[in-house]
Amino acid sequence: MKFGKIGLMCASLFLLSAVAVTSFAQGNGAVAGGGGRRQRQGGQGGGQRRGAGAPLVATPLSVLDSYLKLTAEQKTKITAIQTQYAADMKTLTPPPPAAGEMPDRQAMQEARTKQREAGTKADTDLKAVLTDDQTKLIPDMNKELAAYGAAGIPAGVLPDLKLTADQKTKITTIATDSQKEMQAKFQEAQANGGQVDQAAMQEMRKASTDKVNAVLTDAQKTTLAAYRKAHPVQQGRGGFGGGRRPGGAAGAPPPAR
Repeated sequence: MKFGKIGLMCASLFLLSAVAVTSFAQGNGAVAGGGGRRQRQGGQGGGQRRGAGAPLVATPLSVLDSYLKLTAEQKTKITAIQTQYAADMKTLTPPPPAAGEMPDRQAMQEARTKQREAGTKADTDLKAVLTDDQTKLIPDMNKELAAYGAAGIPAGVLPDLKLTADQKTKITTIATDSQKEMQAKFQEAQANGGQVDQAAMQEMRKASTDKVNAVLTDAQKTTLAAYRKAHPVQQGRGGFGGGRRPGGAAGAPPPAR
């Protein structure tokens, strides 16, 4: 089956979003995320539509702690910041249009601007709680989390998954190679008239999924399956709202099963 030019354009936008988010996360300390549908995280709640440049404050506390080794006092302060941020997102999310009415694009744009401002403020408040040494760890943390999301591993499960250093390296490599391969396939399709071979793309996703499965132990697979069952609408990197498609970053392989 072939995608037409319109399908290619949409798919390309998804892939470019994933690549841009990974770059942003490495350089700006933002949570990696991908464009997509609105979802709700189990835990903090909230209604932020996650996308490129999603704030650091949207990272689950358990994940922050596993990377940054937070003190009890820091956890208390960050929890308060995240709770306020979730409340702000709920307040700033415009209500859906009435049946038969078109969305107010201007209102939506204004809401997104206010949400970004709220995220920036919350990030500033959160980073003020951290030490200089902890702050220096954020770019590497985001780089890893972007890779796990692309590999279909939700951030919320990472503390329980307890990946070894070798597993982390292998999964990061798998995700990076997969995104590069898919980007090359999109570019090739553009050069050849704007059609993407869906079967070939699906085969690449399956190959990446199989590679991720091969890295995990049976116990880790069980832990991952249990987490997905408990969080059926949350995929990829955790936060206060949704936005990642099931399967991690846009253009990435689906979750390992």
